[in-house]
Amino acid sequence: MTDHRNNFVVRSLLIDLTILVIAGAFCLARSEVMNTLLNSETLGGVGAPTLDIEIAASAPFTGEKATSKISVKPGGGHTNALRQAKRLGATVEPIFLIGADSQASLLKRLLREEFPNATFLRGLAATRISVLYGGRCHTTRPTATIQKLPTDLQDMVRNWSMALQGPMSAADFPLAEHVASLAKRTVLQLSGDQLRFRERSRQLVEQSWLAVLNRDELRLLTNGQVDPVAGIQQLRSGNVNNLLITGRDGVLGFAEGQWIHRPSYAVDKVRHTIGAGDAFVGTVMAARAANASWSESAKLGMAASAILVEGGEMPTSLAALQEIAWQRKTIPAVSSPVTRRGKVARVVTSAAALAGVGVGIAGVWLST
Repeated sequence: MTDHRNNFVVRSLLIDLTILVIAGAFCLARSEVMNTLLNSETLGGVGAPTLDIEIAASAPFTGEKATSKISVKPGGGHTNALRQAKRLGATVEPIFLIGADSQASLLKRLLREEFPNATFLRGLAATRISVLYGGRCHTTRPTATIQKLPTDLQDMVRNWSMALQGPMSAADFPLAEHVASLAKRTVLQLSGDQLRFRERSRQLVEQSWLAVLNRDELRLLTNGQVDPVAGIQQLRSGNVNNLLITGRDGVLGFAEGQWIHRPSYAVDKVRHTIGAGDAFVGTVMAARAANASWSESAKLGMAASAILVEGGEMPTSLAALQEIAWQRKTIPAVSSPVTRRGKVARVVTSAAALAGVGVGIAGVWLST
């Protein structure tokens, strides 16, 4: 009887070891597949980059001058999101709309250093400039001088696997709609200026493959709806495709027939929040291009946002970001019909997995 039990213990340990080896091999294979798929996809985008002037100043005593550190770099939602996708290993092919003024040459040179294969199009009335100071972003939003892309650039957009349509001015709906009509899958960011025109913005959301909004933008788009679930359902009553709504407590959305909820990650210290949404968008684009699920893509996007808010070092691959996401703690999720539905699904999945292991062990026991 003792030998029989020892036999069972050894076989059970072998089963556990086999499961761990298979799981490890699966994870490695999945990372390899994700990287291969990512390298074969081309992500593009059309938008107006900004010349970001960031001012870091110490608070002076009354009557004294502040000692300031001023830096200049390219920015803007469209640029930041594509920068993040590129950092994670995606092949990025941006079309930048720039002005014809003296600042445009500086912005073009800085962008060329970062995006060697970028295409520049004189399509703005003036160079867009943002001043970042005291945790706030003050920006200009010059209008586009074109409503359609040249023929050669239209062909470029058609060849992208995803096209990011960056925030524009309210006068630029025709150009945004034109880009959405060309692209296989349009990822949409909207500006506050555009959201002042709710019906036109909703039409653009419906034309896009994915729209990423924050809670305030969702309220503007749904005529003041404060409940994000109700807001998403309101938009879904139209012809909206995929939606992801970001907030301090996480991301909530509906994509390809399934509700998505991922809580935010805990942040030790807030350095700055400007660009956190853009990091989320770029990460989701890269993850989806690598064939990650919507839920996994949202999780990685929230992890990237948390790293940016803390001022930490951003990983340079999806696999590295995935490892960080596994290790970090999330904040407690706010209970909602969506989170409860997700919890039930996880319990059912875990129970099914445990049942499978139990059946395997029972089979070994019966065969002895």
